Amino acid sequence: MSNFRTLRGKIEFGPLTTPSGFASRALVLDDGLINTGYVIERFEIWSADPFSFTSSTASNVIYAQLSTGVTNFGQFDAGDNRQIAWSIVDENVGVQNIIDPDHVVNRDLFIRCFNSQFVEAVNVNYIIYMRKRSLSNDEAILTIIKEDSQNIT
Repeated sequence: MSNFRTLRGKIEFGPLTTPSGFASRALVLDDGLINTGYVIERFEIWSADPFSFTSSTASNVIYAQLSTGVTNFGQFDAGDNRQIAWSIVDENVGVQNIIDPDHVVNRDLFIRCFNSQFVEAVNVNYIIYMRKRSLSNDEAILTIIKEDSQNIT
């Protein structure tokens, strides 16, 4: 059995479902076994319409946040233990992906996404590369506490 796993999909935007330009998706990883965890190695987003970044005179920007719980998407907050990866695709600046390499996911993941061109209903693809990791009982409990955004001192 492979120690690697990928998750991929599309987040759909539309004026009826996401009039603010925000969309989200829950990704269920929880297999009921607390001793199985995943380390996120890569998190990438890109426009589902490759021509969307050239079809408008406005600047096209896509932001995404990967978290272990539902968070407010007002900002990328490295102080929030639930937020574990961030991605920005900006036609003027390029791509930036940041991942907390020391975070182990024990339960579920959530993607929150903002698309500056939501009026045009440009959908966003994502791909997540993960490495499976076995956890001791103590590590599993600490991981769950961290996922709930509680400080561990």
